[in-house]
Amino acid sequence: KPINFKTEARLALFALVFNLNICLGNWTSQLLSVALSQIILAIVPAITALTSYLILGETYSIKVLLTLIPVVTGSMLATYGDPGDYTIFGLSIGVLRCVASSLTSVLSMSLSKIGLNPIEILRKLTIYAVLQLFFIVYYLNEFNMLINDPPGLMVWVGVVFGGVLGFLLNLSNFYGVRFFSVVGIAVMGNLISVILIIFSIVVFNTETNLLHASGISITIIGSFFFSLT
Repeated sequence: KPINFKTEARLALFALVFNLNICLGNWTSQLLSVALSQIILAIVPAITALTSYLILGETYSIKVLLTLIPVVTGSMLATYGDPGDYTIFGLSIGVLRCVASSLTSVLSMSLSKIGLNPIEILRKLTIYAVLQLFFIVYYLNEFNMLINDPPGLMVWVGVVFGGVLGFLLNLSNFYGVRFFSVVGIAVMGNLISVILIIFSIVVFNTETNLLHASGISITIIGSFFFSLT
């Protein structure tokens, strides 16, 4: 199916947002502790509700918005830990990462309506993403760094593995937005984080406390009521 210029521009924009999301995620890991990063990521459902309204014009009932309060609050409590050293700049980058993450889902919803199957969309996105990253890598002089100090085999394995995960993430997003709202997908993201915490407690005997247990319970309850709305 022929793609017009407007659709091509939307695909290029999505690739840019996806690359920006990855870059901001890597930058956040350098500026903030893991615990603080997870606490900030808990607000993604709320930001997604706002961005989907501004970009897609989607509106949500008061009941839906109220269920986001325990989902967000519970996730923050469940992942709470030592925030470590941080700055206002680092917090700002963390919030921008949340915005980029929510935009990824919102733009996935927008692209799902152009009439292309997810594989074709990803094929197009890959071209734009690689071209964008090529110029960034060239500007940062990373080509010379690769030549002068080539990475080992395990690094390349990690790169390929990360690429496969990125592909599967985007593929699941494009299929997911066909059956769920973008806010629903964001809520599932918070719920998955809590489930992983429960998994680590059961399998690895990870120590927890009343605060974390309360956060896990609140998130699960909030997600349950969200599903009812």
